[in-house]
Amino acid sequence: VPDLWIKYDSSHTYARNRGDNTYLEDLDKWLPRIAHMHIKGGCLINGRGIDDPPAGMDQLDWNTVFVLLYKHGYEGGLSIEPHSGVWTGELGEKGIKFTVDFIRRYLFR
Repeated sequence: VPDLWIKYDSSHTYARNRGDNTYLEDLDKWLPRIAHMHIKGGCLINGRGIDDPPAGMDQLDWNTVFVLLYKHGYEGGLSIEPHSGVWTGELGEKGIKFTVDFIRRYLFR
């Protein structure tokens, strides 16, 4: 479908595939069709999701995620998506600031 675009969240693929690198393979394959990306962390222990912490305080390989974004010339949206029962209220606000500070170092435009 030529006009179909994707909203992508690396943490979803990471968690569903129990921590393997499928999310990086998917991102490399589908980036030309991705219009919007969520920035949210994922953390697993023994293949079981324990939290969706702020990006940079998680287990995703953000270095490679951004290598792929630049490789494909990605110009779509990046949206911080807090999605945790732990990171709420004042801690949630601090988590958003942490994510902004962490992700900002990857942005060169």
